[in-house]
Amino acid sequence: MIKIAWLPLLLLPLPALGQTDQAQQSTPPAPVSTIPPSRSVLLHHQPTEGVVIERETQEFGAAEAHRIHTKEQDEIDEIYSEVMRRSTQPEAK
Repeated sequence: MIKIAWLPLLLLPLPALGQTDQAQQSTPPAPVSTIPPSRSVLLHHQPTEGVVIERETQEFGAAEAHRIHTKEQDEIDEIYSEVMRRSTQPEAK
């Protein structure tokens, strides 16, 4: 008898269980782009250093791009020098 009493509850539509009209409305699917992604995007290609420098030159101007590149290279050289200095020092006991 108890199993039969639950059967009508399982057959009730969701609005009868307290869902609002807003929740019943389904959102339309997002439109599918008809433009295929570029091959570089699909293959996750990284830009070359020349392309990066060209983009920086266009964005910041030649002088600022050169200053940024020089600053980054100086930081890299400093880190490299520090690593080499530490690797050649004998360990203190």
